[in-house]
Amino acid sequence: MRGESGKRYNPDWLVELARKCLPYLKSQPRFSEGGLDFLPIALSNCTSCIPESHCYFHFVKDDRPNQEDSSWRYITSVDLYHERLGIIFVDLLLDTSSEDPYAADPIIGGIEYFDLLHILTPLQAERHLQGRIRERIC
Repeated sequence: MRGESGKRYNPDWLVELARKCLPYLKSQPRFSEGGLDFLPIALSNCTSCIPESHCYFHFVKDDRPNQEDSSWRYITSVDLYHERLGIIFVDLLLDTSSEDPYAADPIIGGIEYFDLLHILTPLQAERHLQGRIRERIC
């Protein structure tokens, strides 16, 4: 399931960022208190990535995203804020290959450097976002 053929990735900065952002995230009505406590540990497991573009890195294979026989399903994204990089979306996935997927913590599907999209032309940025949206709802 994880990106075995991916490049090595050091998630330490993401783990630290998640810890820093957790108090803010927990204050949001969208997430229940303690509902994101798994995030730093889940991010620490992201040691291999598959770059899609300069804006998005996968941490799991996405051969058949959200399809009936896929080993994962998109749940939601959590937005972290980095002082230099801006908004970073962290995609949370349901691991359908788990014995009890609804009781297990979500896994990290990838990260998107949202603020880097501004360096694309408007047409490129729109295509990129539409592709990401299609992947999430297919």
